[in-house]
Amino acid sequence: MLDDPAMLRFMFEVGNIYASSGPRTWLIDVEEYMAQLPNHIVPRVNSSGEKHREKQLLTQLPRQDLSVAYCRHLGNNTERKVSVAAAWPGLCGDECDLHL
Repeated sequence: MLDDPAMLRFMFEVGNIYASSGPRTWLIDVEEYMAQLPNHIVPRVNSSGEKHREKQLLTQLPRQDLSVAYCRHLGNNTERKVSVAAAWPGLCGDECDLHL
């Protein structure tokens, strides 16, 4: 799993969330978690697991988190910020005042 660049990026992002758990312990935790999943569910690039994860997110996330079209009463500036934040998480940073 550590030879897959996409999986390493994924684990790095997860590690940023759990950075307080100590140096590199998150990497071991994520690897152990992924090892317990059935192989066809592990979200590797261009795999059935990636498609499964996308389906999970579409089911799990509310529609307004995926598209501005489902958000009512947004001004143009806020709508633009939501679109940027949804398309490129982390790009907007704290300057957007949106924490999706």
